[in-house]
Amino acid sequence: MNRTIEELAANFAELEDVEALVLGGSAATGLADEWSDYDLYAYTRGVVPIEFRAKLLKPRAARLELHNTFWEWSDEWVEPDGTTFDLMYRSCDVIEADVEAKLERGVAALGYSTSLCYSVLQTTSVFDRRGWFKALQSRIKSTPYHKELRSRLYSSYSSGLILWRLSRTNASKPTMRTLEYSRSSCKEMGRRTSSRPRGTEMVNCSVSFRSAGRFFT
Repeated sequence: MNRTIEELAANFAELEDVEALVLGGSAATGLADEWSDYDLYAYTRGVVPIEFRAKLLKPRAARLELHNTFWEWSDEWVEPDGTTFDLMYRSCDVIEADVEAKLERGVAALGYSTSLCYSVLQTTSVFDRRGWFKALQSRIKSTPYHKELRSRLYSSYSSGLILWRLSRTNASKPTMRTLEYSRSSCKEMGRRTSSRPRGTEMVNCSVSFRSAGRFFT
């Protein structure tokens, strides 16, 4: 384990609100190379004070971007040896609600419907105070997505694929042959993914299909 990550885990363990620190990205999936950074996620029950984060990170960072809020709350820094870290902060309550919505109620979102569930599955625990993160991973692994969610994702993806194929043609109006070809392609995609165990296949949809959720697992 990287020494910086071990030190961060020890420091976050001092904050009772932090449930877990986990490692994601290519470092967790075994795909890292010399250009890869380290993606870390801190799952918390409360806000980790910016003052605490600044005190923790400023001494070790050659360059530091503290409290980036563009996507998720995050701190990004480069250490003197050139190693890059991206530390993101996630609410335990938010991720629990998202898992409940996807697994039990089949609620789809406008883009990236299953991305949070997927990211939990693709991470490795560094610090897990009460086993909360391990239990969350186990629940997602053992519970199929709700049938309504699967249906909505498939329907949205099918519509997007038809529109994309039509945009690729030079005809001013779609032909029935074009529509049937698009529909059959969608059905074939559904057959290929429905038989896969969770987490073994990821379809990375293009911009045209983002309403269907980027991760179709």
